Amino acid sequence: RTRMETGTAITLVISVILLFFYVGLKILNSFTSFRLPPPEEELWDFSNSALMDDGCLDLERAVKKVFAESKKKDKITKVKSLKLRNNGISYHGVQSLVNALKILSRPLHRVDIGANKIGDAGAQNLAGYLKELRASDIKSKDGMDLLLDRNAIGAFGVEALAKAIWEPREEKSKSLVIVRELGLSRNMIGNSGAGYLANAIQSRKSSTQNTGVYGVDLSANGIGTEGAIKIFKAVEAKGGIRNINLSGNPIGNEVAESIAACIEQGLKCPLRSISLQNTQLSDDGFKTIIKALRDRDFIPIQNLSVEGCIISDSVLKDLDDIIEVSKNYTPEVLLTYAQQARKRGDFFMVHELCKRAEEKGSTEATCLLAEMYQNGEGVPKNPKEAFEMYRKAARKDDATAMSCLANCYLAGEGVEMDQTRAIELFRRAAERKDPDSTYNLGLCYLKGIGVREPNRDKAYSLFIRAAELGQPLARRLVERLNLRR
Repeated sequence: RTRMETGTAITLVISVILLFFYVGLKILNSFTSFRLPPPEEELWDFSNSALMDDGCLDLERAVKKVFAESKKKDKITKVKSLKLRNNGISYHGVQSLVNALKILSRPLHRVDIGANKIGDAGAQNLAGYLKELRASDIKSKDGMDLLLDRNAIGAFGVEALAKAIWEPREEKSKSLVIVRELGLSRNMIGNSGAGYLANAIQSRKSSTQNTGVYGVDLSANGIGTEGAIKIFKAVEAKGGIRNINLSGNPIGNEVAESIAACIEQGLKCPLRSISLQNTQLSDDGFKTIIKALRDRDFIPIQNLSVEGCIISDSVLKDLDDIIEVSKNYTPEVLLTYAQQARKRGDFFMVHELCKRAEEKGSTEATCLLAEMYQNGEGVPKNPKEAFEMYRKAARKDDATAMSCLANCYLAGEGVEMDQTRAIELFRRAAERKDPDSTYNLGLCYLKGIGVREPNRDKAYSLFIRAAELGQPLARRLVERLNLRR
């Protein structure tokens, strides 16, 4: 009996201890329950938080809860970036994450799930989410950055992601860059995954179709010569990538011919940056690339990283000299090539060349970009973005931009209608001898738009000045008015 009583007492003590432990955990959990960052935060950083899959489920529930409260719905839309690095997340957690992303009113600018263990299944879950996105969902002009490095993603996961990104969609807009930067370094893609990625690129309707990514990082993925050649041949045929990183893959010199074939397209070559560090390329391979670069009127490549390769000083100098030529194109040269690309409908290229010219101070490039957003050429039509670009160029005293900005105010396109402001801008541009502004200012005086009263004499003098400046409509109008007189 004594032994039984002792055993019962021990059991009772253990039960009490476990009860206190359980209650303590509940109390602790009440203080450490999952909470979203403050509403004004644009970055949600949960990196190194040991979230695991349960934490992702908590994130999904927290987002649902906030969205259930209509007053806070607008606040949560401020988030632009989500970091979940190094959290032990598997494909189960990715599904919860996808559910949370779907609840948000728009796609994020950046999603970083690097250094987890999502595998092929997790990549497939993300691919399903990307497939559901439409052009109208993308508020960021250049899509989102999706970072999935060190996640044990293999060939099948890459196949799903590649199809979601590169395969054609039933979209009216010619521009649909869902993912801007795709980070897949240090996974297990191999030649098979590279082949699947190449097949997805090949499925694009044309090399000028604006689906694809700006950059893809495939470094340290066990991709060999076969896989790299397939990727470059696909890019040569259908574009789809601007910057590619194949560093740390044993691709060898045989790939040089495929790279050269891309470069030989000149203006049609989509590639702008190639990283080939530690890829077993040597002088022979780089000489092939250099020859292709030298033979082009327009050198497309602006960056070629070759650290860790077997390259002599003389070959490296030749390579650096040629790349420097590409970097030093004047805005006028870049705009000439941009207009050529525009004529053949390659708006992806137009946008890239105009951005380069704009960085060099060209307001003409800014106006061309604004015109594309105004008309929906190669990008979703966006009057507000066009207005902001015209205003940016007008602040630099560009007469054409002032004229276009005045038209925006006059029509209420991208901004609230303001006839007085329109007249002011037309006048400023006319003082700088802009033909269209002078003619439009004349029309405003003729019809009494934005001025106190119509003034035919003032209008006629402005038409004559516009005609002298070469405005074709003004010339015809002056001729008719002269005949009537």
